[in-house]
Amino acid sequence: MCGIVGFTGAAQAAPILLDGLAQRGVKATFFLVGEQVADHQDTVRRMADEGHQIGLHTWHHVSLQGMTREEIAAQLGKTQQTIQAVVGPEELMLRPPYGFVDETLKQWANCLLVGGHRGLEGPECGADCPDRYPAGGGRRHHPDARYF
Repeated sequence: MCGIVGFTGAAQAAPILLDGLAQRGVKATFFLVGEQVADHQDTVRRMADEGHQIGLHTWHHVSLQGMTREEIAAQLGKTQQTIQAVVGPEELMLRPPYGFVDETLKQWANCLLVGGHRGLEGPECGADCPDRYPAGGGRRHHPDARYF
């Protein structure tokens, strides 16, 4: 079973969560905020080494709704480069903060989008949307994934 877990500020809890997942043989997906990756490289490396999937959650945990192509590229590109510097080349999914997806993001994200707002990419979801709703598709996920 694969849980999708947001990792936006829980750096202290991540090792405990990883221990619990390992004890139960569960793989998870962690959507990471880029600015936190550099300070927690060992934890991020452990996530990858233990077979968990890693995804993008922007650089500053900002809503991408209404951003220009350049602003989206800055948020996602820097995050992707930082994660890949720690774990190596990975195809990374994007879980936009707050679940907001607009046409510009869909056009320029250049990766699988997970979640969505008002049916654009997934179930309806508000500003406190949990990171647990898969988008239509599923190009890249753990083979034993179960979404709840």
